[in-house]
Amino acid sequence: GKNMKFKRKSSAGLTLIELMLAVGIIAIAMVGILEYIDRETQRQRAELAGEQINMVGKALEKMIVQEGSNFKACIPDNGVITLPITALHTTGGTTTAGACQVTNRPYLAWSNTGSPMNIFGSNYVINIRKQSTGYVTGLVTLSAPVISGANIRYDWLGIAAKKVGANGGGTFVMTGNNRMNGVGAGWTITNADFPIINQLGILGYKTSVGGDLDNIYLRLDGAYPMRGD
Repeated sequence: GKNMKFKRKSSAGLTLIELMLAVGIIAIAMVGILEYIDRETQRQRAELAGEQINMVGKALEKMIVQEGSNFKACIPDNGVITLPITALHTTGGTTTAGACQVTNRPYLAWSNTGSPMNIFGSNYVINIRKQSTGYVTGLVTLSAPVISGANIRYDWLGIAAKKVGANGGGTFVMTGNNRMNGVGAGWTITNADFPIINQLGILGYKTSVGGDLDNIYLRLDGAYPMRGD
């Protein structure tokens, strides 16, 4: 008999169903990529917020070292003064805070005459307290909670506080609105220590110089803290 040959008919291009399936897969992949980019952008933004408040906190520590005896004399026991941030980046002159006359010095590298803002859109609140023991401690906080829309973003707050390190902390939901905890619960302060601790979602930097964290630091000259063994 004769050999019969059958030719397979090849289809050119994709069917409509295959095309729709391919478009759907690409769309799902794009959504995942965009969500990742958004999360990464938010993480970087939160870390930058932590770096910024860390710079202000370190500048305040330098001021407390420089003005320590002045603060001990002009702040009553358990008293708190509020210092404008301009005192940390202005050259020359004095700033009045409570009963204190503070010499302005460029502790903070900030060339503008106004007040720097955190990337979260908040100003910095600087409080200095003299404890009854004579220690002078400071607290830098943001003037508003870390929020997105109407919601407090505890994830951003945690990332920022962790970036600050041992001095970083925040008012988290599990601790109530009158308590600020340090990273890893290394320290706790309340609004009895600093009245600014009065709402949830606040990022803070607690100074270690002259404060109740001194026992976890080695000291070189009784003033500057030195981390390490």
